[in-house]
Amino acid sequence: MLHMFGMSRTKLRRNGLMCLIVALWFILSTVLLSKGMLSEDPIETDHATSWIMRIKRAIYTRAKPVYYRMSKQGFENLEDEVNCNALAQHDTNELSKANNILHKHTWRGFTSEHFAHFLHNCTKFAYDFGYKQKEVETNTHYPLAYIILVDGDLEQLERLLFSIYTPYNVYCLHTDKKASSDFQRIVKYFSSCFANVFIASKSEEVHSFTFSSVQAQLNCMTDLLNYPIKWNYVIKLESHDFPLVTNMQLAQKLKNLEGRNYIISSPVVLGSTDRFLDILYIHKFLAYAGKLKFHMTQSHKQPPPNGTSLYYSDSPYYLLTRGFIFFILTDEKAKDFIRWFEDVKDPDRYLWASLNHMKKAPGRGLDFSGKQSKIIASKRIETMSDDSGMISKCHGQYESGYCTFGVGDLQWLFQQKHLFARRFSIKFDHLVVKCLLENLEDM
Repeated sequence: MLHMFGMSRTKLRRNGLMCLIVALWFILSTVLLSKGMLSEDPIETDHATSWIMRIKRAIYTRAKPVYYRMSKQGFENLEDEVNCNALAQHDTNELSKANNILHKHTWRGFTSEHFAHFLHNCTKFAYDFGYKQKEVETNTHYPLAYIILVDGDLEQLERLLFSIYTPYNVYCLHTDKKASSDFQRIVKYFSSCFANVFIASKSEEVHSFTFSSVQAQLNCMTDLLNYPIKWNYVIKLESHDFPLVTNMQLAQKLKNLEGRNYIISSPVVLGSTDRFLDILYIHKFLAYAGKLKFHMTQSHKQPPPNGTSLYYSDSPYYLLTRGFIFFILTDEKAKDFIRWFEDVKDPDRYLWASLNHMKKAPGRGLDFSGKQSKIIASKRIETMSDDSGMISKCHGQYESGYCTFGVGDLQWLFQQKHLFARRFSIKFDHLVVKCLLENLEDM
């Protein structure tokens, strides 16, 4: 009978033994997993056991330690089964549940070694992290450009890019020159996985409230103009920002601007208040308590070149046309005006708004003076208010003058009419980011 199937007794025994070994290994792996002796972190899993981990991840859940599964939101904590709709309604029971999750476990974020592991296979990375599905979006006829100023959080950067990514836009990442070589290396690996994401060709050592931030943006603007994709608008973000609208909704809102720039600004009236001392006096880096600080000197600045008027914006964010970017990078008067800001404190608040009012600037003409910017929603510590001036409690924590949002802020965030919001930190509260992503998918 055995010979009829072309199988000897010896071969049959060998195959049976192999099946027995596989079965024993499967049972052993289950025992080890239940005892916590095999790592459930997918990063620490070698190729020989990864298939077992995937099976266990799908059918096995335990209270401790925390581990993750892959989803459209990235790696999720298996215990983080929160109802985002209830959180958005400020449901007290669901908020209590979410806060218990956040307090019970410290978020096990990805290290640079974890990302290096993922990025060895860009195709698998794009598939596992959900980027492939982004290719079905249909804003192909209205590409946008992004400038993203990257801080030191790789995981936050990845979730931001995921939330705004389409293969038809283009993204320039600027990494601070002060960042570690390891961090810069991983960001470079990350960007190389996408044909339309790149690192700025020139990196700046960025210091708060100085021209270095402007220069970082100018570097990206130059690179973006030379990029093959003929984008329509450029948007500046920081890696702790997050979108409140989908890519298609954003593209439609920018189409509605009909080729005009969007910057909320007011004219600077010198002498009427001490508010504008930043542009009246020269600022320099001076040694203070063993550190370099950007201080105001006693030297007065000369008036702006070519009689250019000064404008001020409460928000350093903007929506600028391609033609406007070409103008400010090539027009001699515009370039002279930009150089005038090199020793000004917080030039982001003045430069873009003032350039937008130059007579030859493409895209100028819409007057948004006196209105609140609808680019970024935020809560500021100095007034305990949101950008509309309304008293609004921060349910997260204040950091660098702004509220780092928590799940208790979701209801407020969903009520905003802005395009983006600042500020978020996955390390502090990953659930608020998860719920925002979930909301974007449902739009």
